[in-house]
Amino acid sequence: MATHAETDEPGIETPEPVAVSKSLLANAIIKDHMMACMAISVVPVPLLDVAGMAGVQIRMIKKLSDLYDKSFSEKTARNIVSGLAGGVIGVGTGAIAAVSLSKLIPGVGTLLGIATMPVVAAGTTYAIGQVFLKHYETDGDMYDLSVEAARDYYKSQLARGKDLAGKVKRTRQEPVAE
Repeated sequence: MATHAETDEPGIETPEPVAVSKSLLANAIIKDHMMACMAISVVPVPLLDVAGMAGVQIRMIKKLSDLYDKSFSEKTARNIVSGLAGGVIGVGTGAIAAVSLSKLIPGVGTLLGIATMPVVAAGTTYAIGQVFLKHYETDGDMYDLSVEAARDYYKSQLARGKDLAGKVKRTRQEPVAE
């Protein structure tokens, strides 16, 4: 049973702080940034959504680097993100840009972009976050992360991230029961 610390006020006790693992905190950071990317991805201006997503992903890497006390370089982070996302056929940076550009087509293009982009945005963000989490958990740093070595893990996490994002998207679209 946890012990309680006394406060300055008589008769009031506050619980001792609970230690939280870095990986739990890291997963919370990743989840928050997935949600931010989902929100940004529905911006109707083509390529502005992609730029916003990239900014959110870089910020996520910065927060993960800070959490694990690792040095951070925005340029290196951008290169890693480009290398990971660009190396996956079907969901690489070209595919993301194409979906974003589809918003230029009135009606169906906008619907296609809004329907698919949140899942892709959140999935890629999740996968990038998990690659950094795994690498930092094994005492790696940003400068020794091999994109080639991480690519298979990225692909598996991308599939998982898209699945999680799809579930979130479906949950948010369901009507609220009264």
